[in-house]
Amino acid sequence: MPDRPKTIHDLLWNNPMVRDRLARRQRELELLEAARQRVPGGLQRHCIDAHLEDTTLVLVLDSPAWATRARFLARDLGAALAARDLTAVRIQTRPPQPPRQHGPKAQVGTPRRLSAATVEHLRTAAEHLDDPELAATLRRLAERHAEDDTSSD
Repeated sequence: MPDRPKTIHDLLWNNPMVRDRLARRQRELELLEAARQRVPGGLQRHCIDAHLEDTTLVLVLDSPAWATRARFLARDLGAALAARDLTAVRIQTRPPQPPRQHGPKAQVGTPRRLSAATVEHLRTAAEHLDDPELAATLRRLAERHAEDDTSSD
């Protein structure tokens, strides 16, 4: 009977370097889940990741406001998660990434338009500048947005 083919799981776990990294990541995810269970309900869904830096658990949140709230809990959280090799909890922020656009032409957002008042301020500023290059740049910017305003009517 021929040998059964090895699964990717088996191949990865048989490589010592990969096995160590997988085991570390598995521990980080377990600590993330343990941390989520020990913070107030509203904060749980904002805990998006965790990783270890030496003996510090870095808990990653998705917004600065929630991270600030979590910082007040960090010391107690560290004590609650106490393990031999875990000495502290640090809070970090990483805002969620927008979904990636695929294909040759990723859609770009519509550029913001300047108001008519801003266009007029640019023209006035250009008239009073001593630097001719800067004045020309402000005039071009004002003209570009003035044209956009008239073409959209």
